[in-house]
Amino acid sequence: FSVNPHATQEQNLTGLSSIIPIHTPVLLLTDVFGSTSSNICLKLVHSLGCEMVVGVNLPMILRGLCYRHEPMQTLLPRVIQAGTNSIFSIEHGATRNM
Repeated sequence: FSVNPHATQEQNLTGLSSIIPIHTPVLLLTDVFGSTSSNICLKLVHSLGCEMVVGVNLPMILRGLCYRHEPMQTLLPRVIQAGTNSIFSIEHGATRNM
């Protein structure tokens, strides 16, 4: 779901909540805490019991997609760990084994 910049927050919330299956665990991924998308997702966490991860990066999305059939209590830490493991610095002249 992509936030429509021309819609109100309530319209975006209605649009997103209409595509979330009832009684199915849902993990919401968003970029920056406090952003419009994060605020909309936060309302769904409280109203529908969704899980939410903020600060998403591409490895987190890929991990979530690859393991989307796992239970939420397994999926959530996998997604967060993927994001954490993908952030590192490389100093000039240093090598890193991937």
